[in-house]
Amino acid sequence: MRSISAAAAALLLLCSSSATAQEFVNQKRFPSHPNHKSARELIEEKYARHEEILTGMIEQRQAELADHESGRKLLSEDEVNHRVNHIGSLQRKLVGHQAKDPKTLQLEIEEEIKLYEKMMYGEEFQWTSEGMILKEP
Repeated sequence: MRSISAAAAALLLLCSSSATAQEFVNQKRFPSHPNHKSARELIEEKYARHEEILTGMIEQRQAELADHESGRKLLSEDEVNHRVNHIGSLQRKLVGHQAKDPKTLQLEIEEEIKLYEKMMYGEEFQWTSEGMILKEP
């Protein structure tokens, strides 16, 4: 009986608040918090990892083809062609990334930081209980 009355009191306290869940508007997803990275840190890390990620994907596709050729894991002809084409595409991306001028790369990073902050801090988007939505013009 005592636990029921305690639960009822807690429910009454929650229901008496002036804002309902439907009226609650989320604040920015990454509030200023010491454990959260800034937009600049996130994007610079992403660009720093890009070459590593592409290299890993190429190695993974090459290992899949090697497994196919050795008979360990057979792939269909379409899957083999897809992986061969994918390796070529990834290698072109990697060469393009490595050939970028540092100034151009820095401009890309700065532009992405601007767009990220514009998205996160509400100039065009609004955080709601359903997620991020585009504001009405």
